[in-house]
Amino acid sequence: MRINIKEKKLGRQQRWGQIIEDVDIEIDPRQDARMYLDTLIHELLHLTLPDLSEKTVRKSARILTSGICQQNYRRIYK
Repeated sequence: MRINIKEKKLGRQQRWGQIIEDVDIEIDPRQDARMYLDTLIHELLHLTLPDLSEKTVRKSARILTSGICQQNYRRIYK
């Protein structure tokens, strides 16, 4: 499955990220790099493991983001 990730300001929706039609992720680009990564992982978890509770998704995203950042991965801006 190909996942399309699009950047879109989501202030009106009061979200940092969302899934559209089970194949697209929209993510608000106005986040700092770490929060952007956390939001992206969060939405990917929802997409790939839809039966997880919101609490589990939040915790898992936070753990994965922390581990990735500890390995010095950084966002490169286009």
